[in-house]
Amino acid sequence: MTVLQKQLTGYMKSKDAYIHALWPSALLMSQKYHGENSILERSLNPGLDSIGVRVPKLDFIRSIARGAGSALALTSANLSGRPSSVSVKDFGDLWPHCSYVFDGGILPSGRAGSTIVDLITPGVYKILRDGSSREETTAVLGKFGFVEAS
Repeated sequence: MTVLQKQLTGYMKSKDAYIHALWPSALLMSQKYHGENSILERSLNPGLDSIGVRVPKLDFIRSIARGAGSALALTSANLSGRPSSVSVKDFGDLWPHCSYVFDGGILPSGRAGSTIVDLITPGVYKILRDGSSREETTAVLGKFGFVEAS
């Protein structure tokens, strides 16, 4: 089992009920590495003390990860600051840098990307990027006693 696989298994077996209430979804959680013995793979985010983890809703993507026998290390299919991709043609310039490109069809225009939430400070959340699951995310975190960072 890879280090990242162990981490995701740990998340999904977590006693933290809020994780189960939020995933799978269009939510990326930013979590802090936990010391030198962290099961998080530091090489995935060099120079930073946190990493973003997401469990997508799409059965297809989760089945790819299961078939690969490991978690998938992914980035968005657009460069930082550019609009979110709604079709594979939107990021054709990145194809030479991709091991695989899966075409699931054209997404609805105006579709919001995933919500990114910082959960580094215990009991506190900060929305780093608005997205399609913001309302659900803030409602669930509030239900579990999290407060929004000021």
